[in-house]
Amino acid sequence: SGSPPSAVTRTGTDAAAVRRAAAVAALEVQAAAVDVMLGEGQGADGDAGGAPLLATWQWASVFAEIGASANSGEDGFDSDVVAERVEKLAERRAAAHGGKLPPTLLGAAMVACGEKAGCGRPGSAVDLFERCEELCGRPPTRHVLLSACRAARGSKRALDQICKSDVTRAALPDASAATQAEWYTIMLRAYFELDVYGSAVSVYDDLVAKVQARLHGRGRGSHESHSSGAGSSGGDDGDDPLAAARAELLETAMLACCRRGKRRAALQLYADACKDERSARKSTTAPSKGGSSGAFALGPNTHMVAATTYAGMGSAKEAQAAAELCFVAGMPPNRTLRGLTKALTTLSSKVSASDEGAVAAAAACAASVATRTLDGARGPGSSVTRSVMVQMACACGAAGDLETAVRVIESVGTRSAGAAAGGAADSGESARSSGSENAVSGSSSDDDLAGASGAREWNSLLSAVASRGRAEPVLELLDLLEEHPDVQPDAVSYNVALGIARRDGDLSLAAQLLDRMASQGLRPDEATLVLLFGTYGAAGRAALAPPMLARALAGGVDITTPAPFNAALSSPGHSGDANVAREVMDLFDELQKTQAGAKQNQAQQAQTERTDGVGSSGSGAVDGDRASAPVVVPDETTYLAAIECTGRAGDLEHVGELLARAEREGKAVPETYAKVMLMHTIVDKRNPVVETMLERMRVAGVRPNEGTLKTSILCYARAKDLSSAVALKVRFEDMGVRLTGVAYTALLRVVLHGGPRWGDAAVQLIEEMAAKRVAPHRGPTLQKCLAVAKVGNTTSAILYKCAAAASAALAKARGGGAAAAWRKLSRGLEEAADERAAEEAAKLAREIRKSAMELESIAEAEQGAYGEDLAGLASAYYSDADFDDGALEQ
Repeated sequence: SGSPPSAVTRTGTDAAAVRRAAAVAALEVQAAAVDVMLGEGQGADGDAGGAPLLATWQWASVFAEIGASANSGEDGFDSDVVAERVEKLAERRAAAHGGKLPPTLLGAAMVACGEKAGCGRPGSAVDLFERCEELCGRPPTRHVLLSACRAARGSKRALDQICKSDVTRAALPDASAATQAEWYTIMLRAYFELDVYGSAVSVYDDLVAKVQARLHGRGRGSHESHSSGAGSSGGDDGDDPLAAARAELLETAMLACCRRGKRRAALQLYADACKDERSARKSTTAPSKGGSSGAFALGPNTHMVAATTYAGMGSAKEAQAAAELCFVAGMPPNRTLRGLTKALTTLSSKVSASDEGAVAAAAACAASVATRTLDGARGPGSSVTRSVMVQMACACGAAGDLETAVRVIESVGTRSAGAAAGGAADSGESARSSGSENAVSGSSSDDDLAGASGAREWNSLLSAVASRGRAEPVLELLDLLEEHPDVQPDAVSYNVALGIARRDGDLSLAAQLLDRMASQGLRPDEATLVLLFGTYGAAGRAALAPPMLARALAGGVDITTPAPFNAALSSPGHSGDANVAREVMDLFDELQKTQAGAKQNQAQQAQTERTDGVGSSGSGAVDGDRASAPVVVPDETTYLAAIECTGRAGDLEHVGELLARAEREGKAVPETYAKVMLMHTIVDKRNPVVETMLERMRVAGVRPNEGTLKTSILCYARAKDLSSAVALKVRFEDMGVRLTGVAYTALLRVVLHGGPRWGDAAVQLIEEMAAKRVAPHRGPTLQKCLAVAKVGNTTSAILYKCAAAASAALAKARGGGAAAAWRKLSRGLEEAADERAAEEAAKLAREIRKSAMELESIAEAEQGAYGEDLAGLASAYYSDADFDDGALEQ
């Protein structure tokens, strides 16, 4: 209704404003409808109050509808509208029923006010909760207590208010044990979801104290009271909801401690819980299945979290003990087993390869868990899946226990030959890159654990073993796979081993693996070529890439992406080889011509068959698909790699040709122009081509980005043209480029290197970053900036001013990563200033001593009182015992 907003578009803030306006309008319609239902609107006969009062369940439905509307918009809207509407309706309903509001409706109203963070107003839910006795005429019921928690879930402030409220402190102790348990569960998990881990642990500590107080309060030997209350909510220890909630929430509390970086605190919670569990087991006359008391029995997930925590600390024996507890009451669920595999992998990564004792302990831990898993998987009614077994085998392989790993992988069920072949072909790159995470979860035979495994599972194991970084166990496992009677290796199997050759630059190993592939009748694929060219680059033999690429093309290797060409261009690294770049790009042109010709021939053949009526419709469809297959063309990465390869060789003419070709093909991006700038600066730093590249970007319609600005600044800095570097910031801001910490940190690095005349500019940059709430970029750029501060031309006075400005920005930072970045910059600048001040003092001391010695020699040559006085003055300065570097620095 009314006039629509002006300049309404489908993107940006205008669309969000329209959605918010529509949501508010919908609430107004709801309010009008409720007014009519309340009888406050005009009736058909013109009398007020013509509509009947709503029933309680209808009121609850109204509140739920408002809450759903409040939480449906992705951008949200004015939450005060919702809060005011709910409060108004609650007051109306209370007034219509003698001033009393049923607790059920109060709970519904609170949830409608603040169901999610950012929608509704959790503060209003807290206000309604505080007014419970006023609105309902009675203390909060179970429904009101729990609804208040649910309403505040999205707001830490609201959760804190609920926890500290006098209403909660008065009502919660009188609630039933089941209500208290659910209250603690909701609050702890709500804090955990908001990443407020300290508060989550505090809630758990309060729960533990309450459980222990209840146990001690019952006294010793009250067996009669235990047995008489077995069926009630607050009955014996075996049915105590608070004890059960403690056992259930221990896992979350331990995770909260770990995420705060306090693993020892998590393990202390675990140790206390284990002690209480043993005490409860001893005091219970009828232990439950597995030997644990129902009063307080830790679940397998809790032991799994403890094992993971011990593994993160590198404690193999403790991790093994906690992991074995997961199997005490039977086979744990698949979720627990997956967590144990991650714990074993973490433990392997924490152990130093040079520590033979630690390696053996980690392998023993993996073998223990894997053996128990394997025994349970073979038992009747086992629900262990294929993916769990594959992950367990991979964990053993990562721990260095190949024997157990092979035994577990052999237990994985066999798929059909077609499924195995298809899975191996489809998994290619994922099996090589993601290791054990590409397990066969969700397959039709996921629960079948009989027989031998397929190549896909063995490839996962190979990836896990290769993660240890040693070639010998990978080759040993590959030997077993080649000799396996039922499973044959595929190209992915050898690609995993090639990854180690690439890392080490081992040309001999790469050649050996290619020969073994050929002996198995396997043809290299794209991933093989990428790894092989990486090996050439690591070995400093980049010239081998183009001939191998030509052999692969001639041999019919199916290439569908530019990845092999990009790898061949990237293999020269920083050394540069213009011949390699030319040969690779020529091969790319040949491939394009070949694929285009083949595509044209297939299209003509398909057209001829359709004209002559030859072949079925199915074959025609296949030919059409082949004819429509795209021709592989260079992408942005291709030109970036070719420009760097050529530019580092000093062939700037070919760099210009590559840039022109990228512009013609529409593959020129801001990074392309930045790379050209950098190559020109490396070859001739006195002649930056920044203005030329910016003009070409304007003509080509390519908008500069922050990376372009960073590169341009560094190019001008190498040319010692700091004025142009500083002026670029204003130009890029005028072009609409939003500057982040990356560009600011790079510019700060440049002005710090410029000397005293740029001192004010450095301080202004830091102050501007603080004003715009732009934190320094934590990474190599900041490290280089601090290094320049220590060795550059800036004086200590300027560095002290910059450090003070950074400290002021730190005081205003909101915490998190921004505060950490400002703290690092402030401390780094202060350390650099201290070092520079010491250097300046030492230099001044040397100059004064040198002058004093010159004065002394002059005085000896002179005659008369003046010469004697001058000689005495110089001697006093030069020979004074207190005049040394330390005293001068002080």
